[in-house]
Amino acid sequence: MSSKTIIYSCKDIAAIAEKICTGNIGILPTSTIYGISCIYNNEELLKKVCRIKQRPAHMPFITLLPGIEWLEKIACNINNTARALAERYWLSESPVPLTLVVNKSNFKESKEVKEGHSGNVENRETVALRLDALPELAGILKLTGPLISTSATISGTVIAPKTIAGVPSSVKEKVDFIFDYGKPLAGLESTIIDVTKDGPVLLREGGLKFADVISFLTAEGLHKY
Repeated sequence: MSSKTIIYSCKDIAAIAEKICTGNIGILPTSTIYGISCIYNNEELLKKVCRIKQRPAHMPFITLLPGIEWLEKIACNINNTARALAERYWLSESPVPLTLVVNKSNFKESKEVKEGHSGNVENRETVALRLDALPELAGILKLTGPLISTSATISGTVIAPKTIAGVPSSVKEKVDFIFDYGKPLAGLESTIIDVTKDGPVLLREGGLKFADVISFLTAEGLHKY
């Protein structure tokens, strides 16, 4: 990694938050894998993250929330399915990594979006949100506000880094700081479910099985087989 890259540990939560709030990009642990993070609504930083990952700008990021109240601030037209899943899996005593794709509250459709070729990473109708259960990450988010998170890998690879050693050197060399959690993470990505329509749509299955989600929603009267 670059000699300019700062390495933090679990005792440095306030310093990490300050680093993020002053416009830096870092590698942070989550309850699933290590991810690249920065302030969620800074277009220039998001473009830089895309360059670090060698990722097309039109591909969305996950936004990590400081608390469930941010669901109302970032999303709109939140349906009962989305609310039930957020309460069940985000607020559980044993939270499960679940990302919900919801309608974005401040979306304004542009000509480029209508024509399907916008390169603006923020200019999309939906947003993917997650409330992560890792206490140290939650502590950072309470100081910074929402952050984007995307796997600390090169786009198109199948690596799911559980340790800093598992993050590609080319990624570590290009970020401003690294938060080394000090022990292996779970290594399973979050399950991603689109809840913008009447029924849930599975986009990616992680540790949480979609069949279990459907069973829960059916028991709540929010889904019919």
